[in-house]
Amino acid sequence: MNKKKVLHITPHFGGGVGCVLMSLVFNLYTRDDFEHEIVSLEYANEKAKFWSNANRIKIYEIISPDNNWLHEKMQNADIVHIHFWNHPLLYKLLYSFSGKKARVVMWSHVNGHYAPYLFNDSIFDFPEMFVTTTDFSLTQKDIIKRSNDWQRSHIRSIPSCCGLNNFDKIDPIPHNTFNIGYIGTVDYCKIHPDFINMFNKADIPNARFIIVGGDSHISMEEEAREKGCINKFKFTGKVTDVKGYLAEFDIFAYPLQRENYGTGEQVLIEAMSAGIPQVVFAGGPEEHVVQDGLTGFVANSKEEFIELIQKLYCNDDLRKKMSVASKNYAKENFTIDKPVRSWLEIYQELLSRPKSKCIFNKFESSDFAVSLFLLAFGECDASHIYKKILGYYPDDVPLELSEKATQLPQIFKGNTRGSIKHYSAFFDNEKLKYLEKYGTIQ
Repeated sequence: MNKKKVLHITPHFGGGVGCVLMSLVFNLYTRDDFEHEIVSLEYANEKAKFWSNANRIKIYEIISPDNNWLHEKMQNADIVHIHFWNHPLLYKLLYSFSGKKARVVMWSHVNGHYAPYLFNDSIFDFPEMFVTTTDFSLTQKDIIKRSNDWQRSHIRSIPSCCGLNNFDKIDPIPHNTFNIGYIGTVDYCKIHPDFINMFNKADIPNARFIIVGGDSHISMEEEAREKGCINKFKFTGKVTDVKGYLAEFDIFAYPLQRENYGTGEQVLIEAMSAGIPQVVFAGGPEEHVVQDGLTGFVANSKEEFIELIQKLYCNDDLRKKMSVASKNYAKENFTIDKPVRSWLEIYQELLSRPKSKCIFNKFESSDFAVSLFLLAFGECDASHIYKKILGYYPDDVPLELSEKATQLPQIFKGNTRGSIKHYSAFFDNEKLKYLEKYGTIQ
């Protein structure tokens, strides 16, 4: 029997989303009647290439979004599985493929609530089906404004889970300090802006805060040094294997800023699998992973976050109880089998539908790059400031408006994550360069 062809398209192939993609494709590949290929518009890292060779799954990397070869592959594939987040090359692909027929499902690896990763009508209307990675996304404003019939036909939710991957087999390593650990992006684009102060205020005499990850770990280490609490912290930077660190954690503390872009939070699942009680903030996708009072705690404020850490420190029996509950809950809810079954069901449902024309907004060619950038950013305070700045092009911007740009969150000023610099790096556009001049002021 001829296998149905699934073409996965991702902005780049590596990091956390890369691990999710590799785990999903491998488990689909070994148990179903589909043939999978992967196109990475940007790079594929060495881990992805090694995995590809080992499993004989084709990867094509550094492919231009308007490449005719790519468009033909999309049209010829039985299913096109797009892995979505705000990336200039991906938005260019949606723009350039508009009007052509394919059977497209889009899986979002961001929660869609906050810029620069807001959902919008264009990304909902392009695919036949749009799949979120957290139920938190189902409350996003551009989803709930749609009709119930549209949501039933068009929207699904499948966690971006890699499975337990033997994290449930981790044995604790004896240690003399009380270790409170964090693993993930060490950058104020994602973590709480009062991260250092929160941990420092915890009244735990022998506390050791182990912070695993990058990219801004050096500047945060310097911040802890300036505040006189560096002796409480250990910053590891990026690591290739986190299991050894999880083996030393007594609590997994995961204080993200309110407007973060996270979704399934695989690292929370890994901590849960290892039997480590978790403490997170309410109001985000983390709340849909941690089971409040069972596997850990969900805090409503900075003060409560600290109090809950101290509560766990003072109660050995509670930590042990939550450790057992965490392992059991992870085993019941976060194995790879569930998302694999869900994706097979979606693929079969999609195959019952005809290929349809993919529709995306068209813009005047002179403003193409700027229009894509602003569309992807969506309606938010930052985009309003950007539009006002562009209104002065090519002249100088008033000081008051320039100062507003300096007050924008740091995530808007970085080199990636859908920022002005990110779009400017891929599009040779004078207006983007002008916007970069004012919109990335520190």
